[in-house]
Amino acid sequence: MSSYICKYHIVFILLLCTTAVFAQKSDNEKTLLHKLANAVADSNKVRLFIETGNFYVNKPGSEAVDMQAALSYAKEAIALSHKLAFPKGEGGAYALLAQIYREKDDRKSGKAYAEKAISYFPENTPASVEAAAAYIEISTYYSIDNELELDTKIVYYTRAVRLLKQAGADPVKQADALKFLGDLIAFKGNPRLALQYLEEALHLYQAAHYTDIQDLYSLLGFVSVETGHLKEGLDYQLKGTRLIERKKDSSGTAIATYNRLGYIYNYMNNFADAAKAFEKALIYAKRNNDTSAIILITSNTGSPYIHSNQPRKAIKALTEVLNRYPIRDTTYLIHLVSILLEAHTVVKEYTQAERYYNQINPLVRRDHASEPYIANFHYAAINLFLGKQEVSKVWPHIDILKKIADSTKELKVRGSIERYQFMADSMMGNYQSAITHYQQYRAILDTVNKRNHDKQIAEMEIQFETEKKDIDIANKANDIQMLQKQNDLQKRALSSEAISRNLLFAGIALLGLILLLGYSRYRLKQQANKQLEQKQTSINLQNDSLKQLVNEREWLLKEIHHRVKNNLQIVISLLNSQSLYLKDNAALNVIRESQHRMNSISLIHQKLYQGDNLSGIDMRDYIFELAIYLQDSFDTRGKIAFMMDIERLMLDVSQAVPLGLILNEAITNAIKYAFKERQEDAKINISFRQQEQQGLLLSISDNGAGLPPDFDLSTSSSLGMNLMQGLTRQLGGTMECKNKEGFHIRIIVQKINLLGAKEQTKHNYTA
Repeated sequence: MSSYICKYHIVFILLLCTTAVFAQKSDNEKTLLHKLANAVADSNKVRLFIETGNFYVNKPGSEAVDMQAALSYAKEAIALSHKLAFPKGEGGAYALLAQIYREKDDRKSGKAYAEKAISYFPENTPASVEAAAAYIEISTYYSIDNELELDTKIVYYTRAVRLLKQAGADPVKQADALKFLGDLIAFKGNPRLALQYLEEALHLYQAAHYTDIQDLYSLLGFVSVETGHLKEGLDYQLKGTRLIERKKDSSGTAIATYNRLGYIYNYMNNFADAAKAFEKALIYAKRNNDTSAIILITSNTGSPYIHSNQPRKAIKALTEVLNRYPIRDTTYLIHLVSILLEAHTVVKEYTQAERYYNQINPLVRRDHASEPYIANFHYAAINLFLGKQEVSKVWPHIDILKKIADSTKELKVRGSIERYQFMADSMMGNYQSAITHYQQYRAILDTVNKRNHDKQIAEMEIQFETEKKDIDIANKANDIQMLQKQNDLQKRALSSEAISRNLLFAGIALLGLILLLGYSRYRLKQQANKQLEQKQTSINLQNDSLKQLVNEREWLLKEIHHRVKNNLQIVISLLNSQSLYLKDNAALNVIRESQHRMNSISLIHQKLYQGDNLSGIDMRDYIFELAIYLQDSFDTRGKIAFMMDIERLMLDVSQAVPLGLILNEAITNAIKYAFKERQEDAKINISFRQQEQQGLLLSISDNGAGLPPDFDLSTSSSLGMNLMQGLTRQLGGTMECKNKEGFHIRIIVQKINLLGAKEQTKHNYTA
């Protein structure tokens, strides 16, 4: 559900910036009035009239008297400019008049004055700050919600930026214009170009030592994420929040910044921090009495609440907003009610969920909401009807998702479609089709993972090239320094010309001798080089042969692991087909448990052929993927939270396979038996850490019902328990089981074949 909050968090800055787009960075009131009183009637006095008018119109908390003063100075500027035949001044004064009437909510008069202002500055006009101000002012009368008007707005802003640069305007004014242009282009859907303008604005602000740039950091964070640079986006967003807290900024910028921070955390599956960020944004929205922001941000909090196993909290917050505020924006209503639909589905309140479905389904059919909102409504609808086992109602929503996937070309949407088709076909008993869709879903998932891997490699290559260029620049600097030293030596040599003349003949004789010796050494060196070249050629041929053998060996190993994985998947599919003919629930459970065990082994072979290390398994990634697979298999998304405390260790395959089977048995038992009597606050804790002297501690626990009091592990006939004990002995370890607020399994392996260790990661994961 992270895509629920993909679009509308960019709008805040645009809405906030339409009223004071080009505020003059002027002196205080007293200084301006003193300058006006002593100025002669020339073009400089016209600019002072305009600057003073700008001061009053942009004055915080300006009242009617301030607007009247600004109007008076604008008319004075027009009259003096006309008298001096100073068209730039007239254009700038009319731009000021346009802003005054716009601030007074007389947009019709404001637009008329803005159009008159730009008539003084045709496209080939000489660059000036007044011309830039006129083009920025006329742009405010064009909407961002209409594509043609948005294009016109961008054209005017682009022209204003060019004029400011050519006029050599104040760097802060240039940065302001670049920032708003970048914002508009990002809203248009071109984040890479927007990032260029925003980074240029940041450079200008920093060069001018201007620090009120929390809104720019927020925009840079959002656009960086849109271009795929998640780490840089989070860094920018955190810089923005630090500035907001330091400057005690509670304006709309604070709302947008914390909302975007929540979006990034939600995208990273860090649902706890996402909820905190959204809640902070909601506090600022309520302080500003911004109803639209309150509705949108409250809707955004629903996603992390649901993912962190708090669907009731999401239902309460969203229902309060729905009952308290009239929601006139259809897209906001679809956004909020879709999350309510999802939350009620998670807690299996299907009747209430279907009421919300019936409420917004007609709106989705006729409204031109943005595609993520349409897609998320259909995801929620599919989950509802799958939960109610009304498969016939699922297919129309899948068909609409297919159209969205065709237009957006997003692999994640295609993967979701294949997964839903697999679930629907399985529910209808079309197992052959279900297997096909599941295989396609896994193939898309593998493709997405591979793309992420390739992207990381590309970023490393870019970093390497950058470092290489830095080294080249440093080497060139050293060369220049050496040349300068040589030049100094030549100057000294010229100053000692008399001594050189006396030594000339001796030097010639010595030079002849050196040349003779040099030629002799050259001949010897040439022969030695020829012999070395022959030896080097032979060595290179042997090295090429060895590299080819190594590459062939690695390719064969990867192919073997790939085929083993595929064969295991075929066996899993065969068992799935066999289960169609079984009526006995015990037999069906045995087959499913066998499938899970084989999948845990299959996942290891998949990791081997997809990774660079053919002999070791990254246990952190493996445990995460095994947990996700088991949650998908038992349909426990949003019901059971997984609390991960896992150290990234690389283990040998011979130890990874038994550990994977132990994890499979322990997690499966916890999901199946621990939470039969309750669903709220269900948690499974998994800890995987290295002990001293190459030991290993694996702990799996839950807060469920625990084992019966009369259960005896030593006499148990459970295959799962016996399998875990046998695998623990195979690893040379010990296994302890106890009841304490749930069931706890603790396995200690005295010695492991550790191939590598990285950082320890604590992670809370809820599907």
